[in-house]
Amino acid sequence: MRLFKLDAFGFENIVQGLDAQPEAGHAAGDRRDFDGFQDFARRRACADDEQRREAAAAARVATTHAGERVQVMINVATLDELDGVDPAICDGIGLVRTELMFAAGPPDEATQLDFYRRLLAWAGGRPVVVRTLDAGGDKPMPGVTVDGETNPFLGVRGVRLSLAAPELFKVQLRALLRAAAAGALRIMVPMVTRPDELLQVRRLLAQATSELAAEGRPFASAPLGLMVEVPAVALSLEAFDADFASIGSNDLLQYTMAAARDNPAVSAGKPMRIAARGATSASSPRARATSATAATSPTRVTPASSQSQSTAAWPRWGTGEST
Repeated sequence: MRLFKLDAFGFENIVQGLDAQPEAGHAAGDRRDFDGFQDFARRRACADDEQRREAAAAARVATTHAGERVQVMINVATLDELDGVDPAICDGIGLVRTELMFAAGPPDEATQLDFYRRLLAWAGGRPVVVRTLDAGGDKPMPGVTVDGETNPFLGVRGVRLSLAAPELFKVQLRALLRAAAAGALRIMVPMVTRPDELLQVRRLLAQATSELAAEGRPFASAPLGLMVEVPAVALSLEAFDADFASIGSNDLLQYTMAAARDNPAVSAGKPMRIAARGATSASSPRARATSATAATSPTRVTPASSQSQSTAAWPRWGTGEST
């Protein structure tokens, strides 16, 4: 006879009988079942406690050790990601990736407007930072990005692509301005490299504003910011007419270090060891002859300034956080 049975009623039925002890004479298999259910109950209780601790921590205000308030915002690409997420755990949406809307082709204004409004409704008055189309580089999009570039990472991508297709870009700007009437929306422009690029975006925003006003459509102005993703911007941020800035650590690191973040041979910060042509192994006759000559020759001290850099002295860098 078995003491416990895992049935369709689930875990609660099992736990209710765990305080009972197996009667004398039960088979060893019954004892193993009993011990196994006790272990399962303990692990389940620990998991529940951990979930409660995490929920309590998420609800607390984030501060530094010194007590300074820190905003915690989330990244979103699709509305599905918000299912079951309580807005109270964060201070808003710090990055809305709009690229997925363009994956099947450029969406119309109504489609984009509905997407932005639903994000703002979820946020409930908290800020929502929407990044304009960030295509190109490692995010090619048929019918949107430029084909055949020899180096798409240094080509027509980000704001360059948007400015090269102003009518496509204006549809997104119109939808963003209309959505801004429903909440605290902010517009963020990716891959800006020159101050005039942001000025061109402001001119397109002004055109979209005039069009919406003439059409009698509700809209609101929105702060315009940029992503700091290239050293040229990081070193001269004050030259850009931006209302706010966000550090894009992935691209900023790879452009600063000339190291692709998806190539572990260079992104790990360790030197590659490649055998030079004509190199000989230590066991070859030529290598042994060279070693013998060196052993009988006077020792020469090479100045430290001309010695090769050791592995320990190589710079180290990381791949950064996703933006």
